[in-house]
Amino acid sequence: MRFKRYILLSLVLCGLVACSDDNTIEIPEAPVLEKAQLALAIKSEKGAMTKAGEEATPTDADVNTLTVGVFGTGWSMVYTVSGEDITTSTSTDVTTQEIGPKEVYAGAAEVVVVANASANVQAALANAGTKDAFLATVIKLEEETLEKGLTMSSEVLTVTLVANTTNYIGYSTKPGDITVGGQAGKEIYGAGPVKLVRDVASIALASVTHSNPDNANYISKDFVLKEVFIASAKGVSCVASASNWGGIEKTFDFTSTGFGYLNYMVGKEFSKSPNIDEGSYKKGTQTKRDELAKVHTTDNTALNHEFYVYENKLGEIAKADEASANRAYANHTLLIVKGDYTYLPKGLVDNESNYVKKEDCYYAIPVGEKVTIDSKEIEGFYVQRNYKYAITLTIIGPGSEIPYDPMISTNVSASVKVEPWNVKTIHEEVE
Repeated sequence: MRFKRYILLSLVLCGLVACSDDNTIEIPEAPVLEKAQLALAIKSEKGAMTKAGEEATPTDADVNTLTVGVFGTGWSMVYTVSGEDITTSTSTDVTTQEIGPKEVYAGAAEVVVVANASANVQAALANAGTKDAFLATVIKLEEETLEKGLTMSSEVLTVTLVANTTNYIGYSTKPGDITVGGQAGKEIYGAGPVKLVRDVASIALASVTHSNPDNANYISKDFVLKEVFIASAKGVSCVASASNWGGIEKTFDFTSTGFGYLNYMVGKEFSKSPNIDEGSYKKGTQTKRDELAKVHTTDNTALNHEFYVYENKLGEIAKADEASANRAYANHTLLIVKGDYTYLPKGLVDNESNYVKKEDCYYAIPVGEKVTIDSKEIEGFYVQRNYKYAITLTIIGPGSEIPYDPMISTNVSASVKVEPWNVKTIHEEVE
C-alpha cells in the first residue's frame, strides 16, 4: 500500500514537472532607458534700460521662469528653472536666456514649455504625471501680473531624442546634422524656432469721443470719462494647448463641483438694492479683482490702460438664467465705461444754462462682438489669448444707470481693432 502511494506520488510530481516545463512563464526584461540631456534657450526681450542704467518696469514680454515638461514612454520629467540658473549670452544682435542641460531619456517624447508659471502652478505641473494632465493644469487670473510675468506656453512638440547625440530643437528649418556653438548634433524638429504664446489677451480703451446722432432731438456737447472696468472675465484657464496658439479656455458648467459664476471676475461691484449688479449682458455674482478697474484722471490714466484677461469665447451662463439673458453677449467679457454725458435739447439756445448733464452714465461693450482685423470686419471674435483688443468709443447719447443694460447700446458706437501680440520664439536643445 505504501509502495502504491510512492508510485502515485511520483506520477503526480512528474506531471507537475512536465506541466511546468511546457508552460514556462517568461518575465520580459524592462527596456533600458538611455540618458540624454535637455537644454533650453529663449530669445530675450527684457525691458529697456533707463538712462540711469536701471531696468525699466516689467514688460509683457519678460520671461522670468521656464517650466519644461518632457513625456516619454513610461517616464516623464518636469522641471522649473529661474534666477541665476537662467544664464544670458549675447551675440552681435541677439540676446538669449539659456537653461540646462537637464537629464532626460532618449527615444520618442513630447515636450511642452510654460513660461512664468506661479509657484502653485509649478507644483501642479510637477505632479501632472501625463501630458494631458500637464496641459489641463488650471491657472488663475489673479496671478497674472507683470511682476511675475504673463503666463506663456508652447504647443506640444513631438520628437525623437537620439541617444549619445546632441539633439537640437528649433535651430534649423529642416532635420539633420547641425553644429551649434561648436557642438555637433542633430536638428530633430526642423520647423524653425519654437513659439511661446501668451495665455492672456489684452483689452484697452484706446480713445473715447462724443458725436451727434442722426435725427436725434438733442445735440451731444460733452462726455467726461470717469472710470473703465472689466466684467465677465474668466478667472481660470488651462495652462497650455496641444497645438500652436490653440484654445485653452476653461469650460464653466455651474455644477456643485464645476466652475461657475464665482470663477468670472469683475472690476467693480454694485449694490444689490436696487439690483444693478446684473443685467442681460451679465449674470451671476462675480469675484471682484481690483486690477480690472481703472479710475480716469486728468493724466488720461484709463486710456490705453491694458487689462489682462483669459479666453472667453463661450460666455457660459446657468440654464436657469438663460431666459433673462442676452445670449449673444452674456457672459462674454465686457468693457464698461462710466462718465458724465452732456447734451443740448434741440430748439434751445446753445448756452451752458440750457445744457443737460447726465452723471455716472454706463456704457457696456461686449468685447469681440464685432472687430476689425487686417482691415477686415469679423463678427463673434470674442476674447482669445495673445490678441490685443483696442477699443475706440464714440458716445452719441445718454448712458444707463445700470452698468450691464443693453437698452442704450444705440447710444454708443464701438470700433474694436484686434491685432496679434508679438509672438516670442524659443530654441530648444538636447545634449
